[in-house]
Amino acid sequence: MRMIRMKNGVRTFPAQRGSTPRRTALRSLVRLLAIMLATTAAAQNAAQNRPWCDSGLSRPAPQTATASELKDKLREATNTPDPMGNRLLPISLSITLSGIVQLNSVHQEHDEDITFCLKLDQQSQQHLQHELGANARDLPTEIHMEIVPYALDRSGNAIFPGWQEGKKDRVLFDGEPIRINTNGWSPLFDNLSGKDKRLDGKHIQVTGSLVVDPHENLRTSSKGSRCGPQGCLELHPVVAITLLNDPERE
Repeated sequence: MRMIRMKNGVRTFPAQRGSTPRRTALRSLVRLLAIMLATTAAAQNAAQNRPWCDSGLSRPAPQTATASELKDKLREATNTPDPMGNRLLPISLSITLSGIVQLNSVHQEHDEDITFCLKLDQQSQQHLQHELGANARDLPTEIHMEIVPYALDRSGNAIFPGWQEGKKDRVLFDGEPIRINTNGWSPLFDNLSGKDKRLDGKHIQVTGSLVVDPHENLRTSSKGSRCGPQGCLELHPVVAITLLNDPERE
């Protein structure tokens, strides 16, 4: 039982036993570590449970004049973790789009593809519409991006560049072979200068093949893919990335 002492008419309480500056500092350190662990866990959970890129198509996308050539190249790329010719629907062999990389969207998939979601800027939305023609309706403003590790034919020749390929056949980042570090919970892009190697939030330009990937668009779970009835509109595979200036800072 704690004793209340009276001193000059004011109640005072004796200090708790063991309450020392060292113990107080230890408690503060424990709280700080708990906050850091919780923050890290939240970030990891956000990356692993990120919302799917909202690039779904509600209507079929018209093919361009280069769709046939892209179809042949996709079928040639048989030596790859995820054969693309069996699933991807070709739209355009090459298109360049720009925008902002959505936060927590950069991810390494089970087949080693590096994927992210690009929120298209206004100019690229117009460019996409022009590429697909006036008959293309309800086009998404986000595009799903996939950088494949490699895409070879049966003889081992590179059909598309990959991020694990040798320098000659690697995806380009600002004109140089891309360097991706996948040792952490989210891929880091070592081509970026400075301490921040994350692609999240960066304003970039991406060149790649425009396709529709059905993914699991028939899945009815509300927690599943947000692809539309026709699948997801993607740049798959990506062949080059260029870092752009932040328009808000110019």
